[in-house]
Amino acid sequence: MRTVAQNFFPAEAYIPLSKLQSAGIEATLRDDSPLQMNWMWSNAIGGVKIDVPDDEYESALSILELEPLEPSILLCPNCNSPEIAVHSMGAA
Repeated sequence: MRTVAQNFFPAEAYIPLSKLQSAGIEATLRDDSPLQMNWMWSNAIGGVKIDVPDDEYESALSILELEPLEPSILLCPNCNSPEIAVHSMGAA
């Protein structure tokens, strides 16, 4: 299985998941359950991932019209930049 997309909230992942499943690709969500219970863990977990079988990866990318993800790099949900800063809340 390969990760084809990441979303920071479970609700954002259902539309691309449905697109892939409608096209006959066996796509699954990963890490959606913990985030439904506590959305604040999204950055720590890396968001919700959509995984597809290895042999359907290229097809999934073309269906979603996405560029391949680099392994273990989080992307900004607004601009897709890999440069993400972590700010702690309440720090003096």
